[in-house]
Amino acid sequence: MRTFHVLKHLAERNRVFFLAFAKSQRELAHRDQLEKWCVSVDVIRLAEADQPWRIYLSTLWNLGQRDPFIVTRYKSAAARQRIRALLDRNQIDVVHFDLPHLASYAEHVGGIPKILVHHNVESLRMLRRAGTESNRLKKLYFHHQYRKLAALESRICPKFDRCVAVSDVDRDELQRQSHGSTFAVVPNGVDTDYFRPQRAKQELQGIVWTGGMGSPYNADAVDYFLTAIAPVILQEKPDLPMVFVGERPTKLLLKHAASHSNIFATGYVDDVRPYVERAAVFIAPLRSGSGTKLKILNAMAQGKAVVTTTIGAEGIEAVPDKDFIIADEPADFARRVLQFVRDPAAAAAMGRNSRCLVERLYDWRVIANDMCGLYDEIAAGKVRNSIYAGNN
Repeated sequence: MRTFHVLKHLAERNRVFFLAFAKSQRELAHRDQLEKWCVSVDVIRLAEADQPWRIYLSTLWNLGQRDPFIVTRYKSAAARQRIRALLDRNQIDVVHFDLPHLASYAEHVGGIPKILVHHNVESLRMLRRAGTESNRLKKLYFHHQYRKLAALESRICPKFDRCVAVSDVDRDELQRQSHGSTFAVVPNGVDTDYFRPQRAKQELQGIVWTGGMGSPYNADAVDYFLTAIAPVILQEKPDLPMVFVGERPTKLLLKHAASHSNIFATGYVDDVRPYVERAAVFIAPLRSGSGTKLKILNAMAQGKAVVTTTIGAEGIEAVPDKDFIIADEPADFARRVLQFVRDPAAAAAMGRNSRCLVERLYDWRVIANDMCGLYDEIAAGKVRNSIYAGNN
């Protein structure tokens, strides 16, 4: 979503040449929209999109490589050739690299000013994932990737004119690893016109989670909630609706949904807003990952009371107990959820606070202005054109 919104606003002021990778056929459906904004759009399909077994072979092959898997996965002769062709045929002033996944292409753009945007601290995210993994082989693999990612971040950041982190926490962690790098903080944002409070047509009930569970960080959060937090809540409110919105529900969630009439797994939906609108409380019990969690900002924009964890709250300049709730212990998390279920007025008051916060600090228009200021700064007043290299 950050890629989408920054690109959309960037294209209002710049000539943009867009290059990206697609992991699935569904991602290709957005190409027509991108072509409305960009001078050119190149989308390169990863080999695994047509042959899923390749990702397993690539994972094994990567064990002997210096770069982490997220880098070797996106190395492509076609991408190198297309980047060179764009640079040869056009006056490019800034090259924007979205995520360190694509940083290996920096060597192909010569002395043109370069920005690298970190949506997360990938090494920290992998370390936290290792910390929540019970399978010993997977834990070893994640630690192996963590070391590669930390080395990558240390190696590549100084090669860019400016690196962008989405929070002070991420910036501090990246600067600790990459001495000599110049960082700016430009947070994630919200489409405050799309995500906005609506007057519910019925009494608000229960809790809601949104987020695809194909992500291991989201899957862990859902399973942790069901195992450690939900039983405490259900002791007091056995019929409380619990709605989990997102593709690829976990096995544990499907098992609970089959055996509890008040636990629902919707799967993928086109629009999460109606589900969030009907809920009394939005939950985000994240134990791993990094960066700013868009799902939380979106829920706050809809005027919802949010209960999350310290990791979930990272990067959001909100006041705990005023704008949202932070609870890291399962019993405390359950208690705070029940507090809002029992007191709709308190939930509504917190929702109003959170909406005001995102309007002031996290509207995508504010974020895009900050990014354009960075482009102007490093381009030193040239006519503004850019290549935006992203991985869909």
